[in-house]
Amino acid sequence: MSERHLDDERILASLVDENDLTPDERSHLGACAECSSRLRTLNATLSGLTEMASRSTPFSAGTVSLPENAGARPMAKLMSWSMGLAFAMAAIVVAGVYLLGRIHGPGVFDASGLADEARRDALLIAEVRSLEDNPLPEPYRHMVPDPGVRLDDAFFDFLVPPQGGGKDRSRT
Repeated sequence: MSERHLDDERILASLVDENDLTPDERSHLGACAECSSRLRTLNATLSGLTEMASRSTPFSAGTVSLPENAGARPMAKLMSWSMGLAFAMAAIVVAGVYLLGRIHGPGVFDASGLADEARRDALLIAEVRSLEDNPLPEPYRHMVPDPGVRLDDAFFDFLVPPQGGGKDRSRT
């Protein structure tokens, strides 16, 4: 890297943190007179700017505190307090449910009622699926010779006549 000099950006990076440079760049900066001279010039320029900024800045009696050093915000205290309360209430509920189960025995949380309901639901679903395949009641199924026949409203009106005998007889 001796024939190629560091650009100003890399020299400035060495001023900020020398570890930002690669080992080859660091050794070049130490060995190369031109790059070392540019480093000293940049350093002197930055020092001059720092002094000028210090002279131009008005004196402040107050201190500046960064957010990390500032006191906790009131809302943060409230949130930590409310989260602690919520955690305590959840622990009380869990303990209460556990104790209720211990006092009243296993019948309180018995799942047999749920199992019976699930069994009844399964039977109902099976019945609905069988009606989807063949909607005719069992006594009438022998009347339709082909299960592929489309059953329309007229056929069902023939099997089970609508209330009133079909036609409105009150007008005659």
